[in-house]
Amino acid sequence: MTKDYKGRTHTELRKLIVEAESNLSDLKAALSGLTARCQHNWSNPEYTPEIHEGYQIQGDPVGTMGVDWRGPSWVDRQEIKRWTRTCYQCGKSEITEQTRDKVEKVPVFSDRRG
Repeated sequence: MTKDYKGRTHTELRKLIVEAESNLSDLKAALSGLTARCQHNWSNPEYTPEIHEGYQIQGDPVGTMGVDWRGPSWVDRQEIKRWTRTCYQCGKSEITEQTRDKVEKVPVFSDRRG
């Protein structure tokens, strides 16, 4: 949705920006109202980790820092555990990193027959 704005003056472009910002504000308010009234039929949580790949810090150039010289070092890969759920009706998404431990009892039967 690109438009050609060549030939427009600075004043005209500023006016268009103000109108667009006003429209955006109105649309956000309308969406917020609809979302607040939604009964939310959530999807099952989906595991969506945030992953930061490992990398190497180069350190200081040799001979530049004397006794404070810092050599190259490796930063390990980091995975932030998080889950996402989405409402089927309004499309709202929620992301959480919080978990709660769940203890589950499982019956154990002896292998003896009889």
